[in-house]
Amino acid sequence: MPNKMDELQDFAQNDAPIFSNQSSEQNGSSQKDWTVLIVDDEPDVHQATELALRRFVFKGKGLRFLSAYSAEEAKELLHQQKHNIAVILLDVVMEENDSGLKLIEFIRNELDDQLVRIILRTGQPGQSPAKEVIVKYEINDYKLKSELTAERLFATLVTAIRAYDDLCALEMNRQELAKIYAELKSTEQALKHQETYLRQIIDINPHFVFAKDREGRFTLANKAFAEAYGTTVDEVIGKTDSDFNPHTSLVERYNRDDFQVIESGQDLFIAEEQVVNIKGQSLWRKTVKRPILDDKGQPFQVLGVATDITELKTTELALRESEERLRTFVGALPDITFIQDENGLYVEVLAAEHNPLYNGAVELLKGKYVYEVMPPDKAELFLKVIRTTLETGQPQVVEYELDTPLGRVWFEGRTSPIRSYDDEPRRVVWLTRDINDHKRLEQQVQQSLDRREQQIRVATQIAQETATATQLDDLYRKVVAQIKEQFGFYHVELYRHETEMKMLPLVAGYGEIGQQM
Repeated sequence: MPNKMDELQDFAQNDAPIFSNQSSEQNGSSQKDWTVLIVDDEPDVHQATELALRRFVFKGKGLRFLSAYSAEEAKELLHQQKHNIAVILLDVVMEENDSGLKLIEFIRNELDDQLVRIILRTGQPGQSPAKEVIVKYEINDYKLKSELTAERLFATLVTAIRAYDDLCALEMNRQELAKIYAELKSTEQALKHQETYLRQIIDINPHFVFAKDREGRFTLANKAFAEAYGTTVDEVIGKTDSDFNPHTSLVERYNRDDFQVIESGQDLFIAEEQVVNIKGQSLWRKTVKRPILDDKGQPFQVLGVATDITELKTTELALRESEERLRTFVGALPDITFIQDENGLYVEVLAAEHNPLYNGAVELLKGKYVYEVMPPDKAELFLKVIRTTLETGQPQVVEYELDTPLGRVWFEGRTSPIRSYDDEPRRVVWLTRDINDHKRLEQQVQQSLDRREQQIRVATQIAQETATATQLDDLYRKVVAQIKEQFGFYHVELYRHETEMKMLPLVAGYGEIGQQM
């Protein structure tokens, strides 16, 4: 029959741990055996203990004994083992009566080893009463050497090692949980930091940023969007457009667009839309809406970014009105206007469409340089006028004659500088006016003046020549001779002025041409 020792051995072999079978491998150490430290100043106690426990096996692992014969030796071994000792069989009285008790304080407080199981063994119970020691010191068992038989020692050690193994498993789990908690905390902090970072990004964005679920509730909004509704970001979350916007038609349009994006899973781009804010002001926005996908890739929310383009739209409308006024003004002009840069490039050609020179001028000039389309002398003249205008900042006037589809035409050019920016060539506006009729009239007037001057000159000369004439025939000959010399023809009628201011014909003579002056 098996003895008591064999029964205890079977109990130790078949004992199942509280935690998984991996716990002893992970925490009990990678050693093959459980480490037991015997601290006693009597060598016989060491020998007897090792002998009594020589067949000990628990969870497939035997025992490895370490021996210390004083508290100081025990401290050195404890430092060397670094929390790898499972059980300490500790004597109380060694160098001093309380050496063992002081060693307990060293282990628990200085080494901070809370896992090792300490079994206090004493041969002098009077020195350290059990109740007082158990209450005051962190020990796990208190035994008298005289009562600690082999069976009891075996059972005590099994209990201690089981507790140590369970504590190691708990410690391992605690460390794993602490690690997981630290990772979660780090992840949480990273997410919080990321959320703060993203919040700063979307709040500094002047555009409206928002997200909604299928029910139209806001799940995200930036500061600009909330302020447009006259509220805060926190107040927007969980609400719908209808909670803030009194314009039912707009809210219905928003909801319809949002539903379309979520259902189709496709982006929606709205180039421009006119909306009315809570103050009743008419605004223009450009909006992009995109579906937000869940972990299965299915749309479940809509993300929107709306850009306020009111200022741009206002500028666009003002520009359109300005262009319309310019077209009206240009249409009223009888002639052509050019925009030219400092290098003589025809940037723009403006004129009324009914102007017969307009189409030809646009095709011939726009986008070309003056020296590409004008005779060299005219190109040089035009560049000189342009640069003088830019250098002086004063308008310039020049007259010139050009060959056109309508023939040779005289023009008057008036230039004025245009305000330019640093990255643009300087420009002038060149207003061209057709002065052909004016020039023709001017020439006719000049010819008439020249003829009148010539007539006066001839009459003066005739008067001087005829002053010496003594006879009428002589006078006639002299007059005819002067007229033929000056004009190549003659038709002469001579009159005499009487005292009564009457003119009486004296003689009339006709030359071969017979043209009257």
